Amino acid sequence: MAAGSSSAVRGLLQELRSWGRYLLPSKYVAVYYPTQLPVARAMLRLAGVSSSDTVFDLGCGDGRICILAAEEFGARSVGVELDKTLADAAAAAVAGKGLQERVQIINGDCRRLDVSRASVITLYLSDAGNLELLQSVVGLRGGTRVVSLYFPVKGWEGQLLRVDRSKNIDIHLYTAPEQ
Repeated sequence: MAAGSSSAVRGLLQELRSWGRYLLPSKYVAVYYPTQLPVARAMLRLAGVSSSDTVFDLGCGDGRICILAAEEFGARSVGVELDKTLADAAAAAVAGKGLQERVQIINGDCRRLDVSRASVITLYLSDAGNLELLQSVVGLRGGTRVVSLYFPVKGWEGQLLRVDRSKNIDIHLYTAPEQ
């Protein structure tokens, strides 16, 4: 089997596994799709991320948004990923870039997570997943910038600041309501 075919098969198996976990009764609220780097960059730019921010990526996958926030924007970041394989890959990528002082990866469930240190939260979950997660986290401060890729946050229409469509995909920017 050619190297390209082997990679395609691995990708297909990863996608089938992700869809299976999402569609069957489980703790997963989204299918894993890596965010393209130009889109991740647009998400962080839309939120106005800077070196004074702490970005929480809920469902961080391979950690690319956390790494990008640290490398290009100077921010601190915390990535939380339910899938141990993805969390381990994210932690290895962070270590490989020597960013352990700026980026923390947590293998765990985002529900009941203390996000009180977050000035920015990034999401790429699902319609239902976004709202469920934002209702279950602890310490969400009013005014925290929340960036959601593709899916709006239902019930937060009054908190919507802007939708960026420059990358041919919707990126929603909200401010968290006062609790």
